[in-house]
Amino acid sequence: MDFQDYYKTLSIAASADSETIKIAYRKLARQYHPDVSGHHKTEEKFKQIAEAYEVLKDPRKRAQYDQLLEQQQAQGGQGLDDVVPGNLYQRIDLESHSLFEIEAHNLIIIVLLAPWEAALGTSLELPTLSGKVKLRIPPNSETGQRLRIKGSGLVHKDGQGDLYAVLKVVLPDSGSDEIKQYWQQQSASTVCGSRMEWRG
Repeated sequence: MDFQDYYKTLSIAASADSETIKIAYRKLARQYHPDVSGHHKTEEKFKQIAEAYEVLKDPRKRAQYDQLLEQQQAQGGQGLDDVVPGNLYQRIDLESHSLFEIEAHNLIIIVLLAPWEAALGTSLELPTLSGKVKLRIPPNSETGQRLRIKGSGLVHKDGQGDLYAVLKVVLPDSGSDEIKQYWQQQSASTVCGSRMEWRG
């Protein structure tokens, strides 16, 4: 069966609403019903009308058909034989991003912190897909801690996912004598809390 323009079959515009589609179908169905018309092509025409209405009355099928019709028009009306009313599937491939990782409908971003920022807390501007947002880092933050930015993830049919900032404490370059001296002073006065119980 060749591709049919269902809108032309029902003599309506592509922008017709559901009520217009229903009225057009009923009018043509009465006109071309085999029990009413004696024309030898009545049965074939009636089947075309019924097929067009079956697709256009269903919003989901109509949306799928409209995409096929657009492709048909773009190709100049060629190459779409034996098609209009099964399922149309669209595959979306997500490319990797330099800043974000994907976790279902959520996004993950790694936030690097200096030790003093993690210890004292800080505020910074965090990039999102729609711009920058303010993020407050609480005092005594640790590597692996996740901070949630609601509604800044990927859009999906039920809403929008979240963005999670995963904290990672990193040491500054210790190549200078001043920084080495600072760490030596800290090592002499501070013991990691998790090892306090090791002391006798």
